[in-house]
Amino acid sequence: MEEVGTYLRERAEYSLARPLYERALAIREKALGPEHRDTASSLNSLALLLGDQRRAGRCAAALSERALAIREEVLGPEHPYFYPEIIRFFRIVEFVKSNSPRGKIGFE
Repeated sequence: MEEVGTYLRERAEYSLARPLYERALAIREKALGPEHRDTASSLNSLALLLGDQRRAGRCAAALSERALAIREEVLGPEHPYFYPEIIRFFRIVEFVKSNSPRGKIGFE
């Protein structure tokens, strides 16, 4: 389901992709738990979609922050897969800040 959402997101079909991402997130949270690394993946996918839409900036940043926290807990800060999560989080934060009226995202 998430793969179809990504296919649609890459083609700028945001209104079709969002429900798929949200459903995939809900399924993973229920089946795997809110702190599972695959749940973090779904959170990141939804955050990227919201960032692509250039709206819901606080929500995108909050989703990315939650995914980062999960990955840090599950993998540990020294794990090689954790570094890309940090980069992704800061890219989303910078994108949101650059597209907000006052350059803030609300949780600083």
